[in-house]
Amino acid sequence: MQRRSLTQWLNEYSETHQHPTNKWIHFICVPAILFCTLGLLWQLPTPNFMQAISITNWALPLIVVSLVFLLLLIHCLDPWHGRYRRCLRLGL
Repeated sequence: MQRRSLTQWLNEYSETHQHPTNKWIHFICVPAILFCTLGLLWQLPTPNFMQAISITNWALPLIVVSLVFLLLLIHCLDPWHGRYRRCLRLGL
């Protein structure tokens, strides 16, 4: 069995996610999953090294990683011009 490239995976994902119902489900559920995960991580006890800064907790790393990923994704997809850039070759 031959391994698929990232481009092949994304092309298949794009083909299978064109139905309007699927788009609405993702539009509603993906943010809900993220906020629930953040809420659960926020409730975990923090170790002493994290308590030095009162805003720091286990949700903060997820927030930072999510924002970096979103910024990279927006840069690669370029939604304002309706095209995507060739970020796939960089692994982004």
